[in-house]
Amino acid sequence: MFMVACLLPLALGGCSDTGSSETEADAMVATPADPDVTSDTLVDTGREQEPDPTPDTTGAPPRTVSPSFDCDDPGLGEVQSRICADSALARLDVRLDSVWSTALERARGTAMPQMWVDEMVEYQRGWVEGRDECWKAPEEREYAGMSDDEAVRRCTETAYRERIARLRADWGLAEVTRGPVFWVCGDDPGNEFVTTSFATDPEAVRVERGDQSEVFLRPRTASGARYEGFFGKSFWDRGGSAAFVWPEGETRICVARSDGSG
Repeated sequence: MFMVACLLPLALGGCSDTGSSETEADAMVATPADPDVTSDTLVDTGREQEPDPTPDTTGAPPRTVSPSFDCDDPGLGEVQSRICADSALARLDVRLDSVWSTALERARGTAMPQMWVDEMVEYQRGWVEGRDECWKAPEEREYAGMSDDEAVRRCTETAYRERIARLRADWGLAEVTRGPVFWVCGDDPGNEFVTTSFATDPEAVRVERGDQSEVFLRPRTASGARYEGFFGKSFWDRGGSAAFVWPEGETRICVARSDGSG
């Protein structure tokens, strides 16, 4: 999406208005260790928590949900104001704030250089700025046919869901559904990719190549098991074979290793 483009090429990880930032940086930092760590604020099932659909018959006024930022701030922009007025978006903001806090805590507990942690925080701030650009969504082709309100809401919701999914997959906060799978490309056993799939919404797969790692997401309109990363990267899982585009413009056809890996 136009507003969540990577701003920091080395940043690693997440965003909410708590000042706490995604990019190709997800691709530049080694995969965090200890994937079994959980948080009291997270349900490690990979399934997003949705509002209870049971209608309220008590006659009580509907309970409002407050996002992680101050809705009484007179300086709120259009998108922030919409989040404050939309309980579903507010829940996503709270969800992201929880996931981001856990990811940041984990990053600080690893051997990751402080410079990378600082860049991770800056990236999160950049993500917030990108989310707030969703007021421009009605001008984008992918929202054609929607009303202005629908376009802005869809853009904002998608930004949150994709950010949450990438953070959870990148930091091992979601259930692994497949992998790791080792893919060998050509006759060079050293030229391989490793993929790990996670139960997120949207579906996420962490793709590793050498010392680089990036989380790809499955688009709403994708046919088959096709996942997209940043800057034209993609992964198309065809079962025993897969097509990787990494970097942009270079397609590699790879096969799953037959030694039982994954």
